Amino acid sequence: NQHFDITFLDCSPPGMDRKTAELNDKGSILQLQEGGLGKRQWMTEQRKFMENPEQILQQFLRKSSPQYIVVFEDILEVVLPCLQQNQYFELVRFFHSHFPVDDIYLGDIVVMCLKKQSNMEYKPEFN
Repeated sequence: NQHFDITFLDCSPPGMDRKTAELNDKGSILQLQEGGLGKRQWMTEQRKFMENPEQILQQFLRKSSPQYIVVFEDILEVVLPCLQQNQYFELVRFFHSHFPVDDIYLGDIVVMCLKKQSNMEYKPEFN
C-alpha cells in the first residue's frame, strides 16, 4: 500500500450538514449565484471549474504540482495545452461508459503524469 494525497473538486449539494462543511476547504464553500430565468443555483468548485477549466487548472498548478492528474477525456481536450506546458504526459486511459452518465463528464478517464517526478511507464497486465 502507498499513501496518496488526493484532491477532488467539491460538488457538495446545498444543505450539507455542518460537519461536512467543516471538512471542506474555505475555497470550496458553496456560493449562491443568479442563474438563467431568475433561478438561483449553487456555485460549487465543480461548476466554477467547468466555466473555465484551463484558468482553474493553471491556478491550481501554481500552488501544487501533483504527480498525477486524472481527468475525463472531454475536459482533457480543453486543458491539454496547460498540462503539456507544465510537463504532464498521458500515462493511461481507462474506459468509462458506453453511455453518457451526465452532460459534463464524457469519454475515457485519462491519467496524466508529471514527467519530472516519474520515470513510470504503464504496462497493463491484461490485453
